[in-house]
Amino acid sequence: MHDDLIFDENGKSWPTNSMELRHHLGATASAPELSEYLTKNSGYVRVVSHSDRALIVFRPSVVDDRSIVSLYYHLVDHQFRSLALKAFDDTNNCWRYEILGSCDNAVRIIGAMLEDEVTRLHTSSYLSREVPFRSANQHSLLQEGIDFHQRLNGHLSSHHISSLPEHLMGRHMLYRVNKGEGEIILASIGGSFPKPIENYLYQAIGRDIRDRPDSAYGNECAADYASVASSNKPTCFEVDTISKWAAGDLRLRRRYRRVILPFSDEFGQQWLLGQSLPDNSVNLRAMAG
Repeated sequence: MHDDLIFDENGKSWPTNSMELRHHLGATASAPELSEYLTKNSGYVRVVSHSDRALIVFRPSVVDDRSIVSLYYHLVDHQFRSLALKAFDDTNNCWRYEILGSCDNAVRIIGAMLEDEVTRLHTSSYLSREVPFRSANQHSLLQEGIDFHQRLNGHLSSHHISSLPEHLMGRHMLYRVNKGEGEIILASIGGSFPKPIENYLYQAIGRDIRDRPDSAYGNECAADYASVASSNKPTCFEVDTISKWAAGDLRLRRRYRRVILPFSDEFGQQWLLGQSLPDNSVNLRAMAG
């Protein structure tokens, strides 16, 4: 059986030659040109398989972590006996090929390749910068949060807290600020995150934002939230991080836009509402380099 699949930035698989993919992207390029562009520039992963053999195609410097996670699940499900890799080499500006062998060996080699990319890009494991709110307006979900904050004029009641999912499409994190203890505690999350992230976040409820499997990421993330708690002004950030979600995970590059919105309730308690959306157009490492 012959399959040709491509995994997008959300981990969803598409038949590479399908009209549905081209319509989804609004693309007019031919299938070969489109797949080349998506794997080289947009962080997608392509898997071309025939029987028990498969070729994996991606670019380590731009590949999205959800594409890689979906690739790993695909390899586990199919247990190919023979795997090869076509990866774009940024240093030499060309595609290179490698025989991977078994699925276990493929995961090991790909993991090492991504770790090497982390080292190459290691200006800092966490880069962020404040950006104008108009950059968030391009994303409807982030705009939902901004509109929600403006409608309430920054005041959040217990009723609003319980109804956050219906206002924000279920993709948010709500933190309680304990100024006396210097803590920012995760109070609740929406239910529309990808499963690996959702599982991690549920385990983090009730804990300080710094208490992460990747402590460096937790500390840097806390600094952004603390700055908003201090200024009490809604703020939009671009974030370019190399981090892991759980102990034992690979450290992968993640790029996204984050909006942090400060609220206070009827008892004077400060809350921070955070929303983040993946955005591979964010490239703070190129700017830092």
